Amino acid sequence: MSKDAYYFSHDSNAQHDPKILRMMKKRGWEAYGLYWGIVEKLREEDTHSLPTDYETLAFAMRIKSELIKDIVESYDLFVVEDGLFYNLRLNKSMQLVREKSQKAKESARKRWDNDANAMQTQCKRNAKKGKEKKGKERKRKRKEKISEEYCPIIESNDFEFFWDLYGKKVSRGKCVKKWDKIKSSDKEKIFETLPAYVKSTPDKVFRMNPLTYLNGEGWKDEIIEKKSKGRLKRERIMSLDLP
Repeated sequence: MSKDAYYFSHDSNAQHDPKILRMMKKRGWEAYGLYWGIVEKLREEDTHSLPTDYETLAFAMRIKSELIKDIVESYDLFVVEDGLFYNLRLNKSMQLVREKSQKAKESARKRWDNDANAMQTQCKRNAKKGKEKKGKERKRKRKEKISEEYCPIIESNDFEFFWDLYGKKVSRGKCVKKWDKIKSSDKEKIFETLPAYVKSTPDKVFRMNPLTYLNGEGWKDEIIEKKSKGRLKRERIMSLDLP
């Protein structure tokens, strides 16, 4: 039998109830103890009621049947009808217990449903993330495969791109050796800045030798755009104008 099967509310000030005081005035503390013994017996029953067979109850409680009958019928502490008796205070207490238990069950069921739904949603999210992760992994592998297939070709030709772009072709062999030692990040920077440098030195005579450019890390230098003769002449004339 479960733990709450033996539970019922017991008012701490029950002894001050007028009906119980009237009983105790006549029968004393023995009657008070017997009263709660009878209530406990009622609590054990599914219907919380007992037949008015006081002799059988007296035998079970080892007490005189006349005393039990007096407590049950003389002080309005119990309701007697149709050969049964019950206690209104106990019935109300048990009704509250049942309602509380039902609410607890409903609350637990809702929590369970919510947890189950949340778990199902999380499982779907995890599955979706797993698919997305696999998709990204496949894309990454495809990119790596393409990179492995084509990057060697690009890397093997990037010096030629530099050589043609630089325009001033001197000491090719030494330039190739130097180029192979340059980091990829610096090579990217060279291709970003070299067009501007070549444009700023249209006359190859004034352009650094490619080996000098590579050894001196010329891609890190500031590029000063060279002015055309016509533009320079116009600026000189404007500087001579009077205010």
